[in-house]
Amino acid sequence: MKKQLSVVVSLLILISCSDSSSSKDVFLSDATGDVSAADVVADTGETTDNSVTMLTEWDPALPGTENLEKTRDYLVARAIIHAHSIYSHDGCDGNSVENGNPEENCVLQLRDAICKLNLNALFMTDHAGSLADEEDFPKLYYPREGDTPIIENEIQTGNKLNCSNGARPIIMVGSENDIMPIGITAHPSQDITERKKIYDSVDESAIEAFRKVNGVVCTAHSEGKEDDYLINSTLDCIEIYNFHVSILSSSGLVVLTDYMNQPEKMPHPDLSFLAFYEPLKSQLTKWYAAVEKRDVSAFVGTDIHRNVVTKIVGDGERLDSYRRFMRWFSNFLLVKEHKPTEYKSAVKDGRLYVVAEGLGTPSGFDFYAETKSGIVEMGKRVKKADFNKFVIKLPEVYGIKNADTYIKARLFKIQGKSETEILSPVARSDKKIIEVSDGIDEGVYAVQILLTPMHLKRVCKRYASDYIKEFVWIYSNAIRVE
Repeated sequence: MKKQLSVVVSLLILISCSDSSSSKDVFLSDATGDVSAADVVADTGETTDNSVTMLTEWDPALPGTENLEKTRDYLVARAIIHAHSIYSHDGCDGNSVENGNPEENCVLQLRDAICKLNLNALFMTDHAGSLADEEDFPKLYYPREGDTPIIENEIQTGNKLNCSNGARPIIMVGSENDIMPIGITAHPSQDITERKKIYDSVDESAIEAFRKVNGVVCTAHSEGKEDDYLINSTLDCIEIYNFHVSILSSSGLVVLTDYMNQPEKMPHPDLSFLAFYEPLKSQLTKWYAAVEKRDVSAFVGTDIHRNVVTKIVGDGERLDSYRRFMRWFSNFLLVKEHKPTEYKSAVKDGRLYVVAEGLGTPSGFDFYAETKSGIVEMGKRVKKADFNKFVIKLPEVYGIKNADTYIKARLFKIQGKSETEILSPVARSDKKIIEVSDGIDEGVYAVQILLTPMHLKRVCKRYASDYIKEFVWIYSNAIRVE
């Protein structure tokens, strides 16, 4: 077993060349509560009309967001932020443009995945090496025959795919280095030496250079960044979850080894993340430290490279396939229309929430402040004198009935890099809409939606007692009362 685990560790380290912290002490365990094995076993019998819908077959796809409930006047857009392919030296098993052997099949797998998952937006974040070398910038949108360039104000801002299932995902360009600009529409300099220097820089001049080419400037792998840097920079967004840290835990390594060595005994490989998903204190508290002091958005980073495990597992895909890793976590953006400038505005303004979508697709979530002057969205500020109440609308699990007891909301204040609970978890079965006005003073507030995915018990099979517990399903962005 030790030998197997060492092999997996070596493979996983290849996923990203970015620094990451140790996997020790990375779980914010007090944000979740386990469901006992006895409770699960007692609830695995035949369902009745009054019990939660249980999946009997796993769906590798995701529903189109047009099927989800609108959030007041906003549409919901599903976005993946932080992804790599052939323009990253370590993408596609190292078969990159930089190495002179780009793997076209890898690009086709990427495109197929974002179609099957009904993504609205994909923010590519290739490493600077071969990306900076590419003089023909439109190639960085990964265009292929049948695509449509998105032109806004006479500038190409994205590339729209024409999927056979009717999905129309939009790919945008970005780069992950020490900082991660997303949605850029040109290189930050026409001089190759200068632009490589900018891509590799972390200072404010680089951030400003990326903004001049319409980028939203984020940071990935926040666990490796100093608090002072995150607080004092003008970065627009911070990654609060990147599953590499989770997967490098002992539980993550063991489950991946099991899926590689005895796949016939395991549930669908997409369910493997249930064994290692936990909130990451090492990243989450970095956002807490920064957002206490200034407005900065939180997002989930997928960080897919498709370069870890070439082995084909039970569903006929690689364990590290684009579709699988992109299915687990999503950013739900609130937009007025589907176009790149709207997507970037939502990310920059904090008008988004993070979803562990492998647990289920939420429909109907909302969090805002109601004031004397109107509604204040996530990512914004409200004067204490103008504040009336916070409103939390608990979502449903799309396609699942009678799960209300297992869906809960909690409201907390971000304080001292931790959470001061304002509202203990309230189940959707008790209140579908929660309004909170008491106990709100100046500070920064956010919401988590918790979910015990009882609807997954049957597809988890004999692993149900290990896999089914209460998870953080949704992380909101923050609202500041001042």
